[in-house]
Amino acid sequence: MALKPNPGIRLPDDDIVTQKTNGFGGILNDGQIQTNSLKFDVLKPIHLFKYRVKFSPELPSPKRRLQVVQQFLGKIATKFLFDDIENALYVTLDIEVALAPLGQVMKFQSSDNSESSSFLLGNTTYIDDCEVTLTFHAITAPKFVVQLKQTFFTVLFRTALRFLGLSRHNDVFYDTVSTIPKCRIAIQPGIQVGSRENDSGSMFWLETSALVWRTKSILSSLHEMKQMTLEGFEIQFEKLILHHFIFSPTRTQSYFEVDVVRWDLSPLTTFQVSGQWKNFVDYYFEQYGIKIKDMSQPLLITKMKHRNINQSYEIYHCQDPFIASSSENLVVHIPELCYLSGLRMESKHDDGLSREIKKYVNLSPKEIMATMNNLLDRINGSKACQELFQEWDVKLHSAFLFLQSRVLAGPKLIFNSSTSLDFGIKETFLNAQTDFMKLAGSTPVYSAVLFHHSILVCSTEDETLAKVFKDVFTTEARKLGVAYPGVHLDVKIVLVKNNHEKALDENFVTAIRKAGQTQLLVVIIPRRSDGNVYRSVKKLCLLELGIPSQAIRAKSIECKGHVGIIQKVTLQINCKLGGALWSLDTNSLEVLKLC
Repeated sequence: MALKPNPGIRLPDDDIVTQKTNGFGGILNDGQIQTNSLKFDVLKPIHLFKYRVKFSPELPSPKRRLQVVQQFLGKIATKFLFDDIENALYVTLDIEVALAPLGQVMKFQSSDNSESSSFLLGNTTYIDDCEVTLTFHAITAPKFVVQLKQTFFTVLFRTALRFLGLSRHNDVFYDTVSTIPKCRIAIQPGIQVGSRENDSGSMFWLETSALVWRTKSILSSLHEMKQMTLEGFEIQFEKLILHHFIFSPTRTQSYFEVDVVRWDLSPLTTFQVSGQWKNFVDYYFEQYGIKIKDMSQPLLITKMKHRNINQSYEIYHCQDPFIASSSENLVVHIPELCYLSGLRMESKHDDGLSREIKKYVNLSPKEIMATMNNLLDRINGSKACQELFQEWDVKLHSAFLFLQSRVLAGPKLIFNSSTSLDFGIKETFLNAQTDFMKLAGSTPVYSAVLFHHSILVCSTEDETLAKVFKDVFTTEARKLGVAYPGVHLDVKIVLVKNNHEKALDENFVTAIRKAGQTQLLVVIIPRRSDGNVYRSVKKLCLLELGIPSQAIRAKSIECKGHVGIIQKVTLQINCKLGGALWSLDTNSLEVLKLC
């Protein structure tokens, strides 16, 4: 699955086919719009039985649960589909009836008798010489029968995604990780899938998403904290890692939430697997060829989580060994081999990094459809996927669903008495968008209020930036008509001294209260602010002072494009004061006469 379209990916054709007049003077465009729905045909009727399966003892590995189910169902030779996340089993015959002649059915009533009945199958033995008892809960209530086929087809498509090598986290399947080296960030594109049925037939729907990971290992973060704060680094590390998701490339199911940091354990800790005692260093080298270097690092623990058998089943799976006590099962992670999800707090305020990530995450509609088309090509080219659909007599259509569309002509905007912009039809729409940005930054606004006084609040260290903002703001306000011609615009700078006895946001609030009355309050957010200054100032202005406010970060004034940024801030201020940037020409929207 590609993050960005490339020449090898099919792009949808242009969706404009013809033009015609709508009879009211406007131009309409007839064409086709590609959707995120993929139709499929069911070649033969499918008679399904759905069961929820409970394993005793619980098996953390999805592969082992599947092996146990296969061993049981091998006795009755039936095809089946097993969802190892929800532990839901779909088969084409009644298991209870099929296994009754074998004398392995002990039927009893479920505690929730309105939704299902239960029966117990005999013990079996799997690869580690462990006896496992399966309890099958037959889903028979009418409300389940209605949704049975929809959930089955969803599981069918998700199974195909597994065959393509995608890993699942909740309801999203993620592809291989792509890194952004200069940002030390990894992006993992994902696909969410479901099924529905309407008058147009049965179809799958797909949505795109993405996960962001740090390419620096968790162990590296631990070493940095240890160097910065020799005392108490354990507490800082636990704040960073606990109850956050981590990414582990060595595992089939790659996503885990960390519940405990065990400082008393290390990679040299031994555990029992297949009747033998091994430590993690030897195990990872034998299984993956990975050499663990740091022998003193702690171990990260995930507690397996699950819900009631009749509810959706959640578990953080792992094919690696896990440490188990008598009361709970635990999944163990090596910090050296794991990465933390999300961005560091300081990275979230990095505009350059945000723009770089948006290139990969915020895809355009055509790029999204190109990603989906690429996925469909992979499914069609996979022998395993094709055999899966053929086994269940399901045939996918060759392309996503297209719908007939009719697009109205764009509006006409009036900036002032001498300037307007007509967005027109699609062929000129993109050009009009560019023209709009140019006009908005160079043409006087549609209307303004009498604006003559404002207060600019900043810390003493940002005094120079405040003077830069004042000069550019007053110039742009006159050029754009935000300030009336001939009216003096007074911008009073109020400096906030650094009082270490109070928090930074309290110093700003105190300075603003002492500054006096004004029409507008502008605040330059210092670099060292953690967000409290913004929240406190907004709360003060909205709930107590009742005046409009505008915040701008100090680093935005420092950058090369600060003039353009302050220009946009000036336009925002005009709107907050009650002015308007532009107006719609309602005479051009003749189609509104239909209302």
